[in-house]
Amino acid sequence: MSKKTVLFDWEVADTFGWGVYGLNLMLRGQGPGRRVVPTVWPPQKYSISSPLTLEHLLRLRNSWEPTIRAQSSDVFLTGLGNSNTAIKLPKMRNVGVIFFEANPLPSQEVQKLAEFEFVVAGSTWNFECLSKFGVRARLVVQGVDLERFRPAVKRLFKDRFVVFSGGKLEHRKGQDIVVKAFSAFAQRHPEALLICSWASPWGGRFVGPMNETGLLKTPFIDRSDFCVATRAWLEGNGISPSQSIVLPSVPNFAMPEVFREVDIAIFPNRCEGGTNLVAMEALASGLVCAISCNTGHLDLIGDRNCIPLRTQLPVRGGANGFLDWGESSVEEVLETLESAFFRRHGVTPERARASVSQLSWEKTIDSLLGELGIDEN
Repeated sequence: MSKKTVLFDWEVADTFGWGVYGLNLMLRGQGPGRRVVPTVWPPQKYSISSPLTLEHLLRLRNSWEPTIRAQSSDVFLTGLGNSNTAIKLPKMRNVGVIFFEANPLPSQEVQKLAEFEFVVAGSTWNFECLSKFGVRARLVVQGVDLERFRPAVKRLFKDRFVVFSGGKLEHRKGQDIVVKAFSAFAQRHPEALLICSWASPWGGRFVGPMNETGLLKTPFIDRSDFCVATRAWLEGNGISPSQSIVLPSVPNFAMPEVFREVDIAIFPNRCEGGTNLVAMEALASGLVCAISCNTGHLDLIGDRNCIPLRTQLPVRGGANGFLDWGESSVEEVLETLESAFFRRHGVTPERARASVSQLSWEKTIDSLLGELGIDEN
């Protein structure tokens, strides 16, 4: 019996969100009656520190090369966002997978999405927006590696109060809010330490609008060395080198070593088209997380599993539609840091982890393939 094939057109990698999605889709999507195959090959942004997994990926993909033939029941998955130039394959079922932040989407983009059999939305917010636009949509959120990300005991910074901020450096992620709040917090608490995991393949390319918010006195100036630029930005805004660590690009498998040292993770993101993979991994690690109450983040906020950042003012300006985006309060983030410092938050590692315990990559990939009508047999 021939296997059904699912092709997907985004990268397999372990240093950014879409790549981690592709990696888990390829690794966990295989079954007796199906194979899941990337069209972007070989991996270009995969850490050489995982040689066994990389060797398995290469052998898996190479073993299929002579036998891949498109059938009418096979599926071509296209990764989508705010603007799209998707190529659809006429011999296959064409399905989109989308994480978008622009709301409302331009009418020409809605028309492109309507051409797919349906579009898989990465958050309830995206799903509801697509439904309002009249686009056929299904909801499947991202997964989290529950074996890799789990509570652990500090080793390196037992005498420091460690604050974590992660995600690509850009206006949407709200790192300017983190820097403003932490700079005030650090003056009160010399033991405070900010760990920044903001590096990405795009460096500081998307920082522009954040320099225009007026929160910080010193703008981010992009340089060839992203870490040097980030350290200068922090110091220019009142955070001393002794109270900050700027990480280079960290592969996904190494993030548990970072989370192990963290007392609180701050996510004041102005918008998330998905559910925020880094925040999911932090919750799975049992961390106290402060999460903004807007857009895709709303899928993560449950009963005392985190500290919700409830003040969400409208976000204005820019070229994209900012409907439903939220501007977190610097004062509320500062109060949250103080609450976490004195352990007044009421969030336990068990409750944080339990809130994502049903979102393993195995389950979410199975859900995705189930929506495609391609079961394991």
